[in-house]
Amino acid sequence: MSKIGGVVAQVLIAGAIGTISLVIIKLTEREITNGKQDTTMADAALGILDIEIKNKKRVTKQIQWIYGTCWGIPRALLSMVGLKDFLQQRFISAL
Repeated sequence: MSKIGGVVAQVLIAGAIGTISLVIIKLTEREITNGKQDTTMADAALGILDIEIKNKKRVTKQIQWIYGTCWGIPRALLSMVGLKDFLQQRFISAL
């Protein structure tokens, strides 16, 4: 059971770190370009769910965090099957 707990922790940590990085990049870009927050993700999700929500900016942020955190799953799966170290060695030796 502790291995599963470790995998869950890896998923959450890897996904959160990736999402934090992307949020920082997006906020920096928005500051530089004086752009507005894009609500495309919220529009797509709300369209699929066939619901209306007034605060699409908030929904977009929530979707970004869920989506980003879920991308930690492949990283954890690679670690579980032992490919993580193999891939790291391949990429590092290629440099």
